[in-house]
Amino acid sequence: MLPFPRRAGALALALGSGLGLAAAPVMAQAQAAPADITQALQTQLETLGRTATPAMPPGAARVTLELGQIDPRLRLAACARIEPFIPPGLRMWGRTRMGLRCVKGDTAWRISVPITVRVYAPAVVYLRDLPFGATVQSGDVALATVDIAQGSRPALFDPAAVIGRELKQPVTAHERAAAAQLRPQVWFRAGQTVRIAAGGSGFRISTDGIALSEGRQGEMVRLKLASGRLVSARAVGPERAEVID
Repeated sequence: MLPFPRRAGALALALGSGLGLAAAPVMAQAQAAPADITQALQTQLETLGRTATPAMPPGAARVTLELGQIDPRLRLAACARIEPFIPPGLRMWGRTRMGLRCVKGDTAWRISVPITVRVYAPAVVYLRDLPFGATVQSGDVALATVDIAQGSRPALFDPAAVIGRELKQPVTAHERAAAAQLRPQVWFRAGQTVRIAAGGSGFRISTDGIALSEGRQGEMVRLKLASGRLVSARAVGPERAEVID
């Protein structure tokens, strides 16, 4: 699943690539961005937000933009055309900043404005408080529309990615679920038969083996083949492991 933040850079690039706006003049001691700039950016973000991640159904996400206050100490000359741009190294996600520059006026100027980008989409949330070490049950989580751009942890969009997992930290009701809160998924237990795959340039083989320890998602585990040989492989799915070169 491709989380939203992975696409935020592309969204920022699309927003900042030559979006020229005919704006009312920005006068000295302006307190906020002009309304027409706000509306134009809002439309751009909402359009881009609908395709921000292929993991979400079309139209599932709703993107809003809140522009903050322009520094009242600034003295800005009147401008007939203002162009927004994304400062290098910043992305249109959560609390960030964007730039505004005068491209048609007697005096060229450039300023930075704080903004908050909110991306509302159905994501997994906890329905009740759960302690450290608890195993998440089906009745503990549900999908709810939340701002997935809030905070630094990517959202989860499938309850199956959470149910049956053990918590590494306590969580509270209505909190958005995140992979960092959960211990790796247990794909198989010691003693279970596991399908082991291996491959290389132009070939791929598979065989069965017995797990000698618990197989957690992405972790290496020892397995015993029918011949008695021991191999190390990475747990990659339910009763599945893969030999890594």
